[in-house]
Amino acid sequence: NTLIAKGYDLYPVVTEENEAVEDLNVYVQQQYGALAAKLRTAMEEQQLYTNPQLSAEYVVELLQTNHTYFSQMMSSEWGMSFSEYLNKLRLAHVEKLLADESLTIAAAATQSGFSDASYMSRKFKAKYGKTPSEWRKSR
Repeated sequence: NTLIAKGYDLYPVVTEENEAVEDLNVYVQQQYGALAAKLRTAMEEQQLYTNPQLSAEYVVELLQTNHTYFSQMMSSEWGMSFSEYLNKLRLAHVEKLLADESLTIAAAATQSGFSDASYMSRKFKAKYGKTPSEWRKSR
């Protein structure tokens, strides 16, 4: 490198740049954590996932962020997309509701935010290895 040959020491510049990048990464991770906590509160405490019309766009607006940042946070914090997270919450809710034998599977799907009971059944089987009715019978 010609700068090194001329006697310039680049180590302090590179080190300062690396430290700045690391500081920025720490800051971004803290911001992701705060955003994830807000999302968790909204989704779980307010049960937003039970709304079949819920969209990532609505949540992005609710959290006052942008879609790109939101998607990066989902991936970084939870290793999944918003739709995967949404289905995870909905399926957990379906599982709880299926314990009530008087509730139909379609009603459990609707009350959990699924607008389509067959879609819910496919997702349920993929996650639990059984259809909702098989799961209910095996309890």
